Amino acid sequence: MAEALGGKGMYDEALDIYRKMFAGNAEITTALEDGFEKAGYKGAARAVADLIAERQRKTGNIGDLPVSGIYLEAGEYELAIDWYEKAFENHSPNLPLIATPSFNPLHDESLRSNPWFQEVLRKMNLPVELKE
Repeated sequence: MAEALGGKGMYDEALDIYRKMFAGNAEITTALEDGFEKAGYKGAARAVADLIAERQRKTGNIGDLPVSGIYLEAGEYELAIDWYEKAFENHSPNLPLIATPSFNPLHDESLRSNPWFQEVLRKMNLPVELKE
């Protein structure tokens, strides 16, 4: 829900959800608040994505797809695509959903025309172009 709200530019609402979601995790909450203070919503998303990415690298138990989604919210498209590629390499079962516009509107607005994103779709034998 937070990603969808952030994608619609409803940053305050998205931040409220993230604050509730991470309320029990002081480290992520601190990253969220520090990132927001320094660089607004996208800074908060980037700080959380960096922290979760580091945890994923160490433990491997978070999943690559959530990391890519948070980087996408932060406007860090190259990092998002890197994590989509990791999700592909790790056979993430939900990765094919990135080809559907309803999965995350940011995919179509920000990534659909990106050659790297198109290559990830091709690797999965998914359509690059949306049919109207």
